[in-house]
Amino acid sequence: MRIHKSLVFRLTAVYCLIFALSVGALFAVVWVVTGRTMTNQIAAEVQREAISLADEFRATDADTTAGSIERRLRRGGLSYYLLQDANGALVAGNIFPVAPIRGFVALQVQLQSPGEKSLNRPIASRRQALGYGVLLADGSFVMVADDVGRLENAKQAIRTAFVVAGGISMLLAILGGFLLSRGFLRRIDAINRTAAQIMGGSLAARIPARPHGDEIDSLAANLNAMLDRIQSLMENLQQVSSDIAHDLRTPLARLRQNLEAARTTATTIEDYRNSTDAAIAETDGLLGTFSALLRIAQVESGSRKAGFTRVDMSELFDFVATTFQPVAEDKGYRLLSQIEPGAVVTGDRELLLQLATNLVENAIRHTPKGSTIELRLGRERGEVLAIVADDGPGIPPEEREKVFRRFYRREASRTTPGSGLGLALVAAIANLHNAKISLSDNGPGLVVQLRFPAAVREPRAGATTLEDCKIV
Repeated sequence: MRIHKSLVFRLTAVYCLIFALSVGALFAVVWVVTGRTMTNQIAAEVQREAISLADEFRATDADTTAGSIERRLRRGGLSYYLLQDANGALVAGNIFPVAPIRGFVALQVQLQSPGEKSLNRPIASRRQALGYGVLLADGSFVMVADDVGRLENAKQAIRTAFVVAGGISMLLAILGGFLLSRGFLRRIDAINRTAAQIMGGSLAARIPARPHGDEIDSLAANLNAMLDRIQSLMENLQQVSSDIAHDLRTPLARLRQNLEAARTTATTIEDYRNSTDAAIAETDGLLGTFSALLRIAQVESGSRKAGFTRVDMSELFDFVATTFQPVAEDKGYRLLSQIEPGAVVTGDRELLLQLATNLVENAIRHTPKGSTIELRLGRERGEVLAIVADDGPGIPPEEREKVFRRFYRREASRTTPGSGLGLALVAAIANLHNAKISLSDNGPGLVVQLRFPAAVREPRAGATTLEDCKIV
C-alpha cells in the first residue's frame, strides 16, 4: 500500500491544510491588530506632543518653543519636529516647512540639515511619517510627526515570524504524518499478511499484538480471539466429519449385511422378518444419531432463546429424580436426590429437561452396577448450582474437555450403545443458557457441575421499590 493513499496520510494532509488556514487567519488578525495598535499609539504620541508645544508657544514665545524643540531632538524624542512662522519660514525643527494642515496628516518628510536650502531631494530620500499639526493664532504652525517605518519593520518581523514558524510547523506535520503513516501501514500490512496466510490455509497464523497497546492492538487481540474460535470450530468440524464417517460406517455396514443376508440366505418368512427387524434397528440408530446432530445444531444456533421463560429448576430436577429412580433401581443403581426448592432460572424447559436427563442417563450408562448416583440442586452466590455425581470409574483429567466433543467416546472399540453425542448436547444447552459446566473428581467417580445465572423475580403486583423486586 502506498503511503500517500493511506488514511493516516490523508488525515495528516487535511490537518496540515486546516493548520495552514488557521495560521493564515491568525496572521491576518495579528497583522491588522498590530498595525492599528501601533498607528493609534503613534497618533496619540504626536498629538500629545504637538498640543504640548502649541500650549507652550501660547504661554511664552517662539524662541522658548524653539528651544524646547531643540532639547527634544537632542534627547531623542519623537522623530520629526517643525515650527515655522506665518510666512512659512523654518524657526526650529529637523524637517522642511510644509503647508499648514490642522490635525492628523500622513506625509513624506525631508530631513532639514544645517545650512541646507534646496528642496530638490530625490523621492527615495523621503520618509513616510504620521504627523499632527496645530495652526496658531499669529499664523505660526507647529507639527510633530513620527516615522511609520517602525510600523513597517514590526509588520515585516511578524510576517517573517509567521512564515518561518508556519513553514517549520508544516514540515514537522508532514514528517510526523509520514512517520505515522509508515507505522500505521506496517501494522495494517501485518494484518493483511496474516489474513493472506489464513486464506492460504494456515489457520494457526495470528496477528502480532502488544499486551497493553492502543486501539489497533485491541482490534488485533479481538481478531486473534475470533481466529482462535474459527480454528476451534474448523477443527471440531473436521473431527465431527471424521467421527461421523467412522461412527456411521459400522452401522451402515451392518445394515447392508442384514439386507444382503435377507436376499441371499433367508429361506423362510421368519428369516426375512429377523433380517428386516435388524435392518430397522440399525436404521433407527442412524436416524437417532442424525436427530441428535440436528438438535445440537438447533441449540447452537441460539434460535430457542426467543422462547425463554422462567423455569423452576427445583421442580424439573425433582421430576427427573422421581422418573429415573425406579429405572435406576431396576438396573441395580442407587439414585439419591437433594433438591433445594425455589431455584429458578431463565431458559427453555424442554432443553433443560433434556440436559438433566442426559446427565443421569450418562451416569447410569458409564458406571458399574451397584454405583450410587447423586442429583443435587441449590443456590450459591446468586447462582443456581446443579450437580450430578457418581462413584464410578470417573474420567481422567486429560480427557475431561474431550468428552464434550461430538462423537467422542472413551471406549475406542465402540462396542457399548451410544453415539457420543449426549455430553455434546449437554454442553450446547449449557452454553445457550450461559451456564458454566465443569468436571471434577469425586474420589472415586465423577462430578458434573453446572452454574446457571439465577432468574430475576418478576415484580409483585403493586411493587414500586427496588426492595420489592429481589433476586432469587
